[in-house]
Amino acid sequence: MAFMLGATAFSAGCGDDSGGGGTGGGTTASSTTSSSATTGTGGEGGGGEGGGEGVECVTCSKPLLEGADTADLCAVSEVKYTALTECICGACGAAEGDPCYAECTMGGESTEECSTCGTMAATTEGGACAAEGTTCLDDTGECVTCSAPLLQGADKADLCPSSVPKYTALTACICEACGAAEGDPCYDVCSPEGGEQSDECTACGTMVATTAEGACAAEGTTCLQDMPE
Repeated sequence: MAFMLGATAFSAGCGDDSGGGGTGGGTTASSTTSSSATTGTGGEGGGGEGGGEGVECVTCSKPLLEGADTADLCAVSEVKYTALTECICGACGAAEGDPCYAECTMGGESTEECSTCGTMAATTEGGACAAEGTTCLDDTGECVTCSAPLLQGADKADLCPSSVPKYTALTACICEACGAAEGDPCYDVCSPEGGEQSDECTACGTMVATTAEGACAAEGTTCLQDMPE
């Protein structure tokens, strides 16, 4: 079924169970799986909730605003999307004669009346589904999780708020282990000026973060496991 949100179509899924499933400069490390990891010690985190950069699934707002396939929703976004579409069906399609009744019960084609009702319920202040609509529309995928800078070279300035502490803990640990004293391989890149990263710094950061006995193994594991659901 397909609702229209404002002037934009989105595929809805009422009753549909499809889904998709620091401080200083920056250090880059190569992971033990041969992918390169950028660890950047310190930097601002930003963005809102959502999936990560470079992932194949889509966030809740994408079907609403871009017509993305609901089967490609990220797991965490599918929950938000289902909550919104169920709310719209409850508000606009619960009883025979309601504008979204056919769409919500039989998967019929979207009508202009259903589109109008769904849009009002989800996007107007005080609408029956305003909370669910805001949650879904704010799920844009513009922020990235802790693993994205390490494994995909994503910009650390785009980190999701919940990932910033994990990333900061890892990069602070790497700087403590590999850049605390002048002459240490990451000393320049961990300084407030943020010098260029060397191969020696990359090797040190990778070793302390990804080996079992590494000084930053716990922080490295936490960050690498912080991936879009």
